[in-house]
Amino acid sequence: MRDVRIEALTVHAGVLFRTLSGDFQPPEGACPTYRALHNGLEEFERDLRQHVHLENSIVFPRALEMERKESACVRS
Repeated sequence: MRDVRIEALTVHAGVLFRTLSGDFQPPEGACPTYRALHNGLEEFERDLRQHVHLENSIVFPRALEMERKESACVRS
């Protein structure tokens, strides 16, 4: 259940960032700082998506497997 909530929040944050930033495209004539902000938001969104993917695909399944094995040992 936690996986779904985190992923949903990540998708929502990404949509919000993209919407508010105009798909991470700064307006014509934007100053370098404003351009850097858009680039940073896009990079943050990409990193956040990758982080959640790694947690859902690797970390959580391994943790659940370790928990399952530990639980089986305790019952033995």
